[in-house]
Amino acid sequence: MSGRSNSVLRVTGILAAVMFLAVAGCQRPAATQSVDQLLKESGQSRSDVFPLAGKITIDGETPSGGGFKQQRMTLILFEQGKLDARLDHLPKAYCDATGAFAFSTYGTGDGVPPGKYVLAIVEMKFEKRKGSSGKDLLKNLYNDPDQNLKDPDLVIDHQPPGKKDYYFNLKLAGREPGTKGPHSVLKVN
Repeated sequence: MSGRSNSVLRVTGILAAVMFLAVAGCQRPAATQSVDQLLKESGQSRSDVFPLAGKITIDGETPSGGGFKQQRMTLILFEQGKLDARLDHLPKAYCDATGAFAFSTYGTGDGVPPGKYVLAIVEMKFEKRKGSSGKDLLKNLYNDPDQNLKDPDLVIDHQPPGKKDYYFNLKLAGREPGTKGPHSVLKVN
């Protein structure tokens, strides 16, 4: 496992601990101090993160409108050149009923580190015990980072100060389903 993967695993564990503290009733400053303390104890430091947020529509409609039943639409950021990374190590964001999304690293909506990313988007039925799995309701048209790398709208050069007004209009009407590639997202936990 690469150093970056180990790093992501440690940060994921730290974030889980912080979320536990937040649910237990800690105030935001205490949660921030807890993140910093846990990072320090693990020999890590807080990376700079910048907002990456926006809205998604499907054929110009919000995900819950236009006949589309809101399931669990998930956005995943793959680093360019690392499309074979494990999904549980990648930044993810979920759309709300209006199509709004925001990536988070240390706190709600704070963003992700700068980098060049390829966005994959998938919408599947969500079950608490299994996560999101099954048929991609977006017809496998946006879940393959290899294919998305060819679409300049889905390639993101994320730099400071970040961006909160990304807009992605996914086109499904009249399109044939895409084929699943080797890096297609087929399940999200």
